[in-house]
Amino acid sequence: MYKRQVGGGAENATSNFVATVSGGLGNLASGPGAFIGGGGFDGNNIEGNTASGAASVISGGFGNLASGIYSTCLLYTSRCV
Repeated sequence: MYKRQVGGGAENATSNFVATVSGGLGNLASGPGAFIGGGGFDGNNIEGNTASGAASVISGGFGNLASGIYSTCLLYTSRCV
């Protein structure tokens, strides 16, 4: 059966099948097959990443949103569609 997975960190969540958050703080992988590597905290502030597009990817960073299908965010506070 397909599973969602949170590997570590704190206050991370997944809400769709085969979505993964590997670590970080305050991240949400809500698209099917979405992946977040980590991030969400810069040492002072919390602004988690959200991967809501199908098969979207956020490698890390702070405050990123990957909302488009197959979208990829690699930068700080990006909106990737």
